[in-house]
Amino acid sequence: MVSARRFFALALFLLPSFVHAQWTAELGRDATTVIRYDGSRVMSFNYIAWGPAWKYADFKPTLGKDENGAWPIKGEIKTLNTTVGGTIRYENGSVIYEWKLSTAKSSTGNIGGA
Repeated sequence: MVSARRFFALALFLLPSFVHAQWTAELGRDATTVIRYDGSRVMSFNYIAWGPAWKYADFKPTLGKDENGAWPIKGEIKTLNTTVGGTIRYENGSVIYEWKLSTAKSSTGNIGGA
């Protein structure tokens, strides 16, 4: 039979793993964003874009450090004259990936991104 003292000590040892469950975001070598919960991969995604004639438009994002549960992301798509910014965060049971796109100058014939 487990004594109350041992049970309490075990509960104090295990409790932080449930209370401090962490959401994290990281970038893989291929610029894929990986979202983890307590170290387990929950989802991954990347942003791709095409310029004129369906030519691949390279996008290599950088991911900033966690700022109160939000990770800033930024990058540039040079062939589309576009800068990309935004955040990844966990809020009210959802992972939210918010994009902010801006263009330095107009360009024509671009297909878009997904």
